Amino acid sequence: EWVMELSVGRDANHGANVDAVIHACHSHEYWNGARYLASVNVGGAHSVVRAIQSSPSVRKVVFIGSYSAHVDRSASDDVAWLSRSSARECSSRSKRLAQEVFRVAASAGTFRLDIVSPSYLIGPFQLVLLAPLRWCPPNGINVVDVRDVARAVVRCASSTREQGQRILASGDNISLRELFGEMNRQAGFATTPRRVPRECLLLMPRLRQFGA
Repeated sequence: EWVMELSVGRDANHGANVDAVIHACHSHEYWNGARYLASVNVGGAHSVVRAIQSSPSVRKVVFIGSYSAHVDRSASDDVAWLSRSSARECSSRSKRLAQEVFRVAASAGTFRLDIVSPSYLIGPFQLVLLAPLRWCPPNGINVVDVRDVARAVVRCASSTREQGQRILASGDNISLRELFGEMNRQAGFATTPRRVPRECLLLMPRLRQFGA
């Protein structure tokens, strides 16, 4: 919100003439707890929307979310409920809630909303390991090159279309053993990760989503 105040301004007398806003902020700091994650991810979305609505110059908003935000959830997506959930679950579901904050705001018709939903972003020069990854969950993940996602975002921000669009940015499916092994190699570690036995995950309910 502080950055938005500097660039967009609280009223027409302050800030630059901003045409498009790109929102790509999501906290994964699980160690700070669910309440913190809900405050940053959902509360932050509300703050950004308020700043956008205060500027008459903003006509386009690009929200970079996640493909997990489109998964149908059976449990409540209420913010109060999120604050009582596990940090991992809160992080995942807050993506959907933040996206809904922008969708509701865009329904007023003051700005066009484009939603770019990437899978797991990966790119060059992002891997920094202090020690080799020796263990990995037994499942896999879909990865997409961050440069491909950046191109999609730029096209959205520079487009003159009247209607917004949703872009699902996905790439290749890869096992976490392959991914962790490549991360080790790029970091200079000659270590092949071993899969965590599924039986171990069954004993830890909050880790079942990782392949048990």
